[in-house]
Amino acid sequence: MRANSELTSNTVEPLLRDLGALLKERAWFAQQDAAQSRSEDRGYKLDFLMAYHEVISLLTQQAEAFGMDVQMLCLDGIDPDTDLL
Repeated sequence: MRANSELTSNTVEPLLRDLGALLKERAWFAQQDAAQSRSEDRGYKLDFLMAYHEVISLLTQQAEAFGMDVQMLCLDGIDPDTDLL
């Protein structure tokens, strides 16, 4: 970890893009896992999926509030309210 590095668009944009892509990928896995879970694990798996719903919803809302295209965060192609509920 670089202790004295400055945050610039050259470092922040790739970070946000990678973070969005990783969150989206893990949310899809969580959705599949919840759908295929056994009844005794289902509550936990659904709670885990809801956490991804909350995070991706918040990132999408913040991107829109700052006038950013969700494609910049690699969050295009996912609608938390339909895909993660």
